[in-house]
Amino acid sequence: LLPASHCWEGLYIDDHIVMQVLPKKKLRNPKQTFRDDEILKASRQQYEHLGIPTSDKKAFTHQPSFTAWGAHVEGSTGRVGTPREKLVQLSELIVQVCSLKKVSKKLLQKTLGLLVHPSMHQRLLMSLLQEVYLWVEKLDDSEARRLPAAAREELLMFALCLPLCHSNIKWQVSPRVGASDACLD
Repeated sequence: LLPASHCWEGLYIDDHIVMQVLPKKKLRNPKQTFRDDEILKASRQQYEHLGIPTSDKKAFTHQPSFTAWGAHVEGSTGRVGTPREKLVQLSELIVQVCSLKKVSKKLLQKTLGLLVHPSMHQRLLMSLLQEVYLWVEKLDDSEARRLPAAAREELLMFALCLPLCHSNIKWQVSPRVGASDACLD
């Protein structure tokens, strides 16, 4: 959930990220300072004061497009998601797993684990996977078996949907909250 502010800040282990929603360039006062610059300046001063090493190779400032925390942000379009090249690699991996004669529990668990990050940007797509999760839980740790057609179809459908695994930070956020209960009672 995004904060209701034009400046977003996050710290994940040693990656400090600050993002700022800016007015269009022609509407901006060139002398105006925004909150993201203030935060970054104070952060970098504190890192230096404490002698905490930083990576110049990973650092960036005022970039409309960047990759951080495993997600690629395209500021001009608003697209946020797993980098496209990783989605291509993941879809190729899914096709390879589905073409194996037999699969092990460990292989399927690792493959399914790789689907979590991309789907965090479009959680609804996790609903495509049901049979494969049920089947992998029934597998014994020491055996390899033929992947059932229903599980294979779910994985291949997910691979086809990988290009949809992104969000858009320019989309309106609804102030309404909805909830549903999957209970059959």
